[in-house]
Amino acid sequence: MFLTIRRLGSIIGLLMLTVNAASQTHHESSDPFVTDLLDITLQGAPGCTDVRNVLVVMSGEENQAFSARRDPRDHCHWTATRPTGSFDTSLEHFSLRLGSGRTTCKPAKGDVDKGVARVAFLVYKMDVRVVTITTSPVIPNSYIRGVPAHSADRPSIPCAEGAFLTGEPIPDVWFSNNALHPNLRGRQYDRYDLTLPAEKFRLQFGRVKPDPHYPGLILNDEALTRHLKGNEGSVAIQEIIDAFDEERAKAKLSTPPLFSPNAYEADRQTLVDLATDKLVLNVFLVMK
Repeated sequence: MFLTIRRLGSIIGLLMLTVNAASQTHHESSDPFVTDLLDITLQGAPGCTDVRNVLVVMSGEENQAFSARRDPRDHCHWTATRPTGSFDTSLEHFSLRLGSGRTTCKPAKGDVDKGVARVAFLVYKMDVRVVTITTSPVIPNSYIRGVPAHSADRPSIPCAEGAFLTGEPIPDVWFSNNALHPNLRGRQYDRYDLTLPAEKFRLQFGRVKPDPHYPGLILNDEALTRHLKGNEGSVAIQEIIDAFDEERAKAKLSTPPLFSPNAYEADRQTLVDLATDKLVLNVFLVMK
């Protein structure tokens, strides 16, 4: 009798565990799902203590980023409501700005039971800067952030994010180790994962709207950052053209390597036509 009761208790306990586990299981679907709620999980950073603010960028629209709220019981769990309305998970993708880093881009999956879209991001250690860009004289400029996918953070996808430059700081721009002055880098093995390819931040002179297909000057590349003095600098037109020339020669502008004096002169003429031969690019970097 004792054994029977004990066995019955074990069965009841097992059933309770099964019911509890089932209640915590999310019914995620890859089918189109419409909602205005995004449920975010951060992975790879125990406790997520360095993450204090999360901004959500949807489908590359950096000028329409919206804030997420942290779960007080779990600092790696955040939720966000898109203020301009609902979205379709089959049409959109997301990335995050974390203050101390950024993420790759990923699609979300609909949770039919909870009425939310769910996405999880791997948090990397990386060197990021808050970037402020102005020109003198003032001309319209835009930027594109080309973000690679990474095999360790599936299902991340390559994406292009951008906006018109307003002179406001641009958060969490990911710099490669080579693009930073040695005295200004984070500790190599503490902040930057050398297996990760950094994003390409392309400055597009004279563009009112960002164009993913237009090359632009790669701002977070050593061809340009060597002209900065520490975390800031005013880069003259000749230095801008030299940086263009070096990046084109190394096939960094999404084109085959090109060593052409005609291209060099075309770059100069484009900038002179936009402004004058006195064009100066002002760059300010703030380490997070």
